[in-house]
Amino acid sequence: MGDIEIENKILQELSPINEIWSNQLFRKLHVNKERFTKIRDKMINQNWIHSEEKNGRMFLTRQDFEAPKFENKDWDKIARINCNTMLNHLKENKPLFKVRKKKKSLSKDNKQALDALFHELDRQMIVHTRLVNAEALGLIRSSRAIFHQKECVELVQEFIKKLLQDHKEFKEEIKEYAQSQLRTVQFKI
Repeated sequence: MGDIEIENKILQELSPINEIWSNQLFRKLHVNKERFTKIRDKMINQNWIHSEEKNGRMFLTRQDFEAPKFENKDWDKIARINCNTMLNHLKENKPLFKVRKKKKSLSKDNKQALDALFHELDRQMIVHTRLVNAEALGLIRSSRAIFHQKECVELVQEFIKKLLQDHKEFKEEIKEYAQSQLRTVQFKI
């Protein structure tokens, strides 16, 4: 087994939440003790894993890699940029719907922009779901998952509200269009 394979096995065994005694981890890996110690210390120095001394024993956890990315809110910047771009496009190309013979329809450009906006908002709900999975797998703390899930929901609500405010006269048409674009799921009870 090469050094990289040992590093990957160490990362697989460790959790960012639950600590494990270094000797217990060593026994699970079935590798040379000297080599294990060298790789473990290198990973500690490179901030891949965290060590803590308790009663003369070294306990290890995997670093929580999501923290700096999520704290700076980089994860939602692109979504905000995309949503704002679509909203600006729709604002510049008013009216949103064209009325012809009592029938309201979207132009091709407005349809594409509205679809792109709804697609970006749908992606936020996918992120929301992935946070649920990450929490269940122990990859993120519950408090952090709840915080970021709230951010996802607030982003969706913020941009839906802006869309409806920008096009008040077509509020019902927007709702109908959004509903027609949803894939429906039927549950048998």
